[in-house]
Amino acid sequence: MYLGPKSLLDDLGVSFSKGDEIALTGSKVNHGEADLILAREVVKGSDTLVLRDDKGNPVWSWRR
Repeated sequence: MYLGPKSLLDDLGVSFSKGDEIALTGSKVNHGEADLILAREVVKGSDTLVLRDDKGNPVWSWRR
């Protein structure tokens, strides 16, 4: 599962630990010989993290 750049998650103060219960909305894509899940939205408890728009485009800027 790919959420986005680590720097984005750090900037947002988001972290995940083994055993966390989450709900994920995303798309399964083929990348070479591996299948990946590109997450669009992740819900953890009462927090919702939106990572991609409805067309699958990242909501973050690749430039820092």
